[in-house]
Amino acid sequence: MNKREMKKLEILTIAEELLAKQGSANFSVREVAKKCGHSLSSIQYYFPTLTDLLAAMFDKSMDDAITRFNELKQEDNNQLEILVNMIVDGLDHASICKLACEIWTTNDESGENPGQKALLSFYSRYIEEMSNIIKQKIPYTNESELKQKVVMIIALFEGLLVIYPLGKNSFIDFDLKEKVLNTVKLIINT
Repeated sequence: MNKREMKKLEILTIAEELLAKQGSANFSVREVAKKCGHSLSSIQYYFPTLTDLLAAMFDKSMDDAITRFNELKQEDNNQLEILVNMIVDGLDHASICKLACEIWTTNDESGENPGQKALLSFYSRYIEEMSNIIKQKIPYTNESELKQKVVMIIALFEGLLVIYPLGKNSFIDFDLKEKVLNTVKLIINT
């Protein structure tokens, strides 16, 4: 990794920590620069806008998840169970959910939401990666059916990201991994 890549990684890591700690209301490129101990222009050299920073954070989150998944996949061939375990284990540290909220509220001067491009790119990549996993479970599935199954599974995962922080100490009093895995299998097999 060259010096430029290391600097970008440092900025992204600090930005993710800041977002997880402070939430989206106070998250800005200026705050990231302050936390990094760099000037605003130094951060903007790598990420000219908040949208660029957020998009890079999404890419990093996806890259990290894929790397982790591939490492675990080498140890155990049950990709579906690995994926569910990764999702459920990550619910307590779901900064990606905060990141998505920030993207949804990011508007430029014209009132447009350029952050939606980053979100669309993230979900397109998420759908592609999930499709590859499911194709290995049911290789005969046609593309339309596969896409439907993937969207339903992702909706399940995304719903967990929203409801888990509220229910983990109250109404989620069951083996979440087992129930999610069974639900994903039902979606795949219907």
